[in-house]
Amino acid sequence: MSELKIKNLLEWGKTHNCIIPDGISFNFDPSRGIYCIADVNDLNKAKNVKFELPNELIIRDKLSLDVFGHSGTSWLKCLLARLKFDKRSKDRKIVMLQDRFQHYINALPTVVDSPLVWNLDELNLLEGTNLGNSIADKFKAIFKEWQSLIETLTVESQDYVFTDCEKLLMTTIDDYDKKKVYDNVIQETIDGNNIQWYSFGAYLWSHLIFTSRAFPERIINPTCSESSVMLLPIIDLLNHGNHVKVEWSTDSEGSFCYTNLEQDIQMGAELLNNYGAKSNEELLFGYGFTLDGNELDSVMLKIQLPLDTISNILEKEPTLKLPLIEDYTTFAFETKITGTTNPTLKTDRVASDYSNGILYLLNKIDTMACLAPIIELFGFLVARNGAESPKSIRAQFDAVQSLKNALHQKSINIVHTENRNINESTEYIISDYRRKCAAIYKNGQIEVLKKSLQELKKIEKTMFSEYKNSLLTTAKVLKYDESFSDEITNLFCQDEIQKDINFDTNFEIFVLWLVCKVHFNSVPKRYGWVLEQFNNFKSKYGESDISEGAVELYIELFSDGEDPERRLKPFNTETKPITLQEVSIAYDFIEHYSFARLSLSGDAPDTILVKG
Repeated sequence: MSELKIKNLLEWGKTHNCIIPDGISFNFDPSRGIYCIADVNDLNKAKNVKFELPNELIIRDKLSLDVFGHSGTSWLKCLLARLKFDKRSKDRKIVMLQDRFQHYINALPTVVDSPLVWNLDELNLLEGTNLGNSIADKFKAIFKEWQSLIETLTVESQDYVFTDCEKLLMTTIDDYDKKKVYDNVIQETIDGNNIQWYSFGAYLWSHLIFTSRAFPERIINPTCSESSVMLLPIIDLLNHGNHVKVEWSTDSEGSFCYTNLEQDIQMGAELLNNYGAKSNEELLFGYGFTLDGNELDSVMLKIQLPLDTISNILEKEPTLKLPLIEDYTTFAFETKITGTTNPTLKTDRVASDYSNGILYLLNKIDTMACLAPIIELFGFLVARNGAESPKSIRAQFDAVQSLKNALHQKSINIVHTENRNINESTEYIISDYRRKCAAIYKNGQIEVLKKSLQELKKIEKTMFSEYKNSLLTTAKVLKYDESFSDEITNLFCQDEIQKDINFDTNFEIFVLWLVCKVHFNSVPKRYGWVLEQFNNFKSKYGESDISEGAVELYIELFSDGEDPERRLKPFNTETKPITLQEVSIAYDFIEHYSFARLSLSGDAPDTILVKG
């Protein structure tokens, strides 16, 4: 935007009774964009800085209703696209609106730096992140929104001529060629040349204007739908600040009033607005910028479950929190982080509401409150066949480990793709600004995940301290059961044939220890609870309940097989053979009453037996 366009816009506003406070000025810098600064010291000392925009200068729902006979945000986007690109309209209503909003429309940016218009190499910078993984679906949703409007419009007129790419997308949007779309649709939107007002390129431009500049209409019209939005010329030039205190209001005439409540704004300081409590993911997608060190950063964790599992939860565990995206929705004038820690969940939901998954948000401000409902859900999911309480010691340990693994995997996905992208050749030119935004966004994601993992480690440490007498690890077995430890040592220090027998995890060592101890009635006294728990489990075990994993382990360790010399013969088992049934009971017992403690360093997980 040139300084002349800014000047024309401000003069237009004043001509139409827009109140712009004294002591400020709007400037433009290519690297910074438009910004408003104080021209005097103590700007707010005498009275609060206030803008007032009259109702006639607000682009809102009633305008699209008047032009198209339809209301709603999508129709308002369509109207803006027409005001911008319908250069030779003969529609009197359109001409009048174009005349009224000419200076505002001329001042709007041709490109909003949302990833929706990034080229393929720039999008690769977001690989591994929630935003990078969702761009295709978001693009499809916008296209289908446009297509629905066009189908309604073309009922009234057959004058619309679509490009070959648009025609192709209308039938193949769910399986489109990303490169072809960028080269033939998005590039057209960026260039802004010879765009038909009803084209998808025009609609995409309008969509980005609304996501980056729209305000909730309910401020001036409390009776409208909560989803209704409006555009506020001049006021939407003010940039965002996370902690800036502002007030949005209206008067009896339906004007929009912005009041800055900050104190002692000094000369040269920027006068800001507050778009609400927004993470860098929201800011980058909706507005095309990021804030370095954004304390409001959050990471969305999407959990996809079978709908019958969801039904079971809704029926049997109604206290579990299963949030959806609308539970986190905040309006721009809400400066609290509502929803990121304690979303207000809607009632009377059914399983089909969760076809796109359950959504949890993690943040850096109240990480523990964010993690708690996820741990509760995971406790339900890992409970053994419904016979175990989700709040049992084992289920809670397992839930923490499962969540820790999920967050760690999410984190390394971001890091690994970043390292891979550094050395990859590119077909398109990557904007330095977009590269910087992607780096800030990803660093924020990693920080949130790191903070969440730190909290999980604290939870885990506390639990291990509290329940230490109810846990048995392989390390304890090898430390306190010297005879078994010696046998294991001898087993792997014999000839080459015996060395060929390898344990993939210490789960198998645990099974071997238990089956041998029970077989020879030699369970150490300190682990009497293990034998008691095992005997109770064994009493309910059927002869046909042989698990596949137990069969494989038995064949490897105790079966003669094709080569008798490969058979494992520890603990004098050759004098009293161990049966498959014994191995299977021990195998299933360990699996039922244990959890795997995961190592984030890449080591094999540690199997831990739980008393319960």
